[in-house]
Amino acid sequence: MRVGDLVVLPLKTASQIALGTVVGPYWYNKDAGPSWRHVVSVDWKRTDVPRTAVKQDLLYSLGSALSICTITRNDGAWRLHQLLLTGRDPAARRERPVVTDGPDSAEGVGDR
Repeated sequence: MRVGDLVVLPLKTASQIALGTVVGPYWYNKDAGPSWRHVVSVDWKRTDVPRTAVKQDLLYSLGSALSICTITRNDGAWRLHQLLLTGRDPAARRERPVVTDGPDSAEGVGDR
């Protein structure tokens, strides 16, 4: 994890999701309990996004058995950023068709 990374935390005590950004480097807190020793500072921007605001395919990805992972399936990173900004999951963006011939086939056409 790096400063600026998006953090998503499905809250087990409520049907909500918290989203924030990493604001400090990882550190080890030897004085904390065994489950709380590995620390990274997060600025929580939203702590009350209802799970119902997230499409099922993204909820499946958030249910990963891993503690820390990167969500890449179904446009996950972009969707989580939109969730942070708007409080709702817009679903995956459709891929743009690739033009292979004709006047618009020049490099960079997909950036328009």
